[in-house]
Amino acid sequence: GALVMGVVFRSVLKRTQSKEEYRNKTPERWLKDCFIELQSIFESFDGTMLISVVMGLIDEENGLLYFTNAEHPWTVLYRDGVAEFLERELELRKIGTSGLNAEIRIKTFFLERDDVIFIGSDGKDDLILGETETGERIINEDETLILREIEEAKAELPKLVEILQRKGEFSDDLTLIRIQWLGDTSQVRKK
Repeated sequence: GALVMGVVFRSVLKRTQSKEEYRNKTPERWLKDCFIELQSIFESFDGTMLISVVMGLIDEENGLLYFTNAEHPWTVLYRDGVAEFLERELELRKIGTSGLNAEIRIKTFFLERDDVIFIGSDGKDDLILGETETGERIINEDETLILREIEEAKAELPKLVEILQRKGEFSDDLTLIRIQWLGDTSQVRKK
């Protein structure tokens, strides 16, 4: 699935770089078209290959985040020492699920100076916290644990990984992306 995703997404990026009509699309349209292209490829596997994804774009001039989440662990915003999820509910099923094209909705969110966004695999959540008396693994079931860990780490990625390793053992791969907005959007909002 990851290989297919990579090939298709790279093709979309190359097309965007080489054709003006793709570069001139609005961010919402570009994300929807990209999602639809991925969906059509994965849907052809008749449900045998599904993939969760967060796809987004950030307008570098004003800090406007455009994104959609297809059943991927929720995106975390760290602002002023507080971590919270940007999503509140599941809106899209995984790419490859039949009938998704009509449901695609692109969300927007204004970033403020020094906001940090974290996107990560479920490996950050599925920590082995210990064992029961019978030797069964105790897996973290608190999806909000990552919020407290990000706050404790003050949104610093190496510190966050260290905290995760102290809390428990990884039961799955860990992938984390950290994006910090350094721009000033105050002028944009006044217009």
